[in-house]
Amino acid sequence: MKRLFVLACLSFCALTQLTAQDSSHASQWRFSAGINLITVSTYNIVGTDTGFNNSLSFGPTLSFGNNSGFAISYSPRFVMGGTNKGLYMHAVSMGFSRYDLPVFDYAITYGHYFFTGNKSVPYSPMSNEIYGDLTYKKTWLMPYIAVGIGFGKDTSARPASSVSDIGLTAGFSHSFEWESGDVGFSMIPSVGLNAGTNDYFSFLNTTRYIGHNSKSVSYVKKGSGSTARRGGRRAGTGTGTGGGTTTTTSSAQGFGITNVQLDLESAIDINNLSIRPTVSLFIPVGNAASGNSTTAFWQLMFEYRF
Repeated sequence: MKRLFVLACLSFCALTQLTAQDSSHASQWRFSAGINLITVSTYNIVGTDTGFNNSLSFGPTLSFGNNSGFAISYSPRFVMGGTNKGLYMHAVSMGFSRYDLPVFDYAITYGHYFFTGNKSVPYSPMSNEIYGDLTYKKTWLMPYIAVGIGFGKDTSARPASSVSDIGLTAGFSHSFEWESGDVGFSMIPSVGLNAGTNDYFSFLNTTRYIGHNSKSVSYVKKGSGSTARRGGRRAGTGTGTGGGTTTTTSSAQGFGITNVQLDLESAIDINNLSIRPTVSLFIPVGNAASGNSTTAFWQLMFEYRF
């Protein structure tokens, strides 16, 4: 199923490039470098109790892309908090994105996360992600949809097993844009509804309320619903028990609505320099509203295109 999905997405991207790009324009490649600042969930252990904090994640990013929309990027990510500050993953992604077409904006990417086993950050079996989003631009309120599929192998289980998660976001946005000489500014407020399976702790693009939220344990159903389970991995046992913590494990409920997401994305472009801050609020709804409260998310990206 995953292979068919990837093939369909790549075919769609190839067809879009053939129909959208003027064949008289020579292919151009550009290199860019940037910094990605974001929050990440880390352990907070007090005595025999395990909780979670938000810590700063610092990620220098290198990208190489073509004017057709194809790009490949690499980002080592460092956590600035927790008991083991330092590198916790290498993120590599490749795919297509176009934001200059008259009717639709779209992106389709494949990402792989090489986790280093940093014991400050919760364990995630989701080492692969297929992500896609689509926005219709011909109306004042622009409808959009984004889908993320994560998959990998859960090595904390005995025996190890292949696992997967899916996240979905759908909503509406509007773009405000201003330009003055070489300076451009845009602001995109949006409101969306999030849904997913949320079986495991992950860093999927469509579930930022999990991987970048200190209250992620209340959303996750089984993979990180047990603090004792992760405590065992922190102790280096690699088993599903241990760590000396108390735990309340939620049973899996399948795919369901989790929260309403309010976003404000901004961008400041000065010649080849881009600064892109994002602020989000996640308001739990449905079954996820029980015991959860509104949480916030922020991200700040700097990029220079050579």
